[in-house]
Amino acid sequence: MEYMRTRKRTKKMQNLVDEANKYFRDHNVKDSHSSDLFWFVTNKLLANNMYHGYNFHILKFKNDGTEYYPLAGTADPNHYDFIQIW
Repeated sequence: MEYMRTRKRTKKMQNLVDEANKYFRDHNVKDSHSSDLFWFVTNKLLANNMYHGYNFHILKFKNDGTEYYPLAGTADPNHYDFIQIW
């Protein structure tokens, strides 16, 4: 398979990815196959040679109560909270 070189994303494209990721976080989307938004954004990025992949994240809280989203470390749906396009 030929290596796909990625280009830097435009501000408009990055905003699209950020909005999609916010939706995935807010709605705890775990399955990429059931989300039309995931496929729309992924296909848009692939068409522009800007797709990098996606990861599985969990929701955690710092001591002061602020949220952060580390990698889950597993693809088991029982151990992650949502997917994120990167």
